[in-house]
Amino acid sequence: MICIQLCFFVQSTALYTYDIIIHQILPNLLIVIFSIALLLRVCRQKYRVGQSLQWRKHWKMTIQLLFVAFIYLIFSFPITLMNFLHLCGVSRQSTSTLLEYLLVLNYCMILLCPFACASALPQLKNKIKNILQIRQQARVVAPMTLHIRNTILNQTFA
Repeated sequence: MICIQLCFFVQSTALYTYDIIIHQILPNLLIVIFSIALLLRVCRQKYRVGQSLQWRKHWKMTIQLLFVAFIYLIFSFPITLMNFLHLCGVSRQSTSTLLEYLLVLNYCMILLCPFACASALPQLKNKIKNILQIRQQARVVAPMTLHIRNTILNQTFA
């Protein structure tokens, strides 16, 4: 989309406007709105059933949901805002340097989304720890007689 952005803007303003609204503004709004709506739905359903909401049961979903919404807001919303300002009439020359940096941030969003999804998988954390072998060594308790015998043997052969 970035490569042909200028072609859309120069050749067909209507197509560029449609593309910005449908592919940038609308997805950002939908992600934030539906994330909040899902959290409110969980709270309302627990209230309707008559149970108290125990966040201990829902913390993984909440953290994952907030992390994805936060990633979209931080990395995608600024470029969407800039494109919206361009649609409203702000010149591209005044914001060209900032827009270059925002385009790089837009790619960071794609790289961070899998980490948001993987953060809620406890099995994955255990597998990564086993692969990297970040386990603490277990302490072994042995009788003193073995320790004394080993020290005597080490002294006699040394």
